[in-house]
Amino acid sequence: MKVKHLIFSIAALAFLSSAMSFDKTLEVGSNAPKIEKIDGTNVGYDANSETKTKIISFWNPKKPASRIANRNLSRQYGENSEQNIEFISICTDNDDDLMKEVVKIDGLNAENVYSCSEISPRVFKDYNVVDSPKAYKISPEGKIVEIL
Repeated sequence: MKVKHLIFSIAALAFLSSAMSFDKTLEVGSNAPKIEKIDGTNVGYDANSETKTKIISFWNPKKPASRIANRNLSRQYGENSEQNIEFISICTDNDDDLMKEVVKIDGLNAENVYSCSEISPRVFKDYNVVDSPKAYKISPEGKIVEIL
């Protein structure tokens, strides 16, 4: 009886460990996870249609260092089409009104700014966003080129 219980326990443990997902650390050279809005619309890297490098900036308007880093990245990459770079800004805070106010004050391109409530929660997990600022430079092929 004890042998059957042991075998069953080992089999159950093997099954559960294979079903569990382990957080993968993103690093230079890793494939960039897809970035989608709640409705499934892709706003980040898509292997079928990309020709530009992307800068994905995760930021929080309530944290000065995060806000400054996002604004500086926006100024460096957001308006320079000669670099063939698309800047995407993703707010990690749930206060949409504050985000909109900060976007206006900081002069960010509202076309590529997304609120936390617009983005699939999976994105934050996939990019290991626990705190901000956090930014990734992604090649047209979907590889992380640099962590900013």
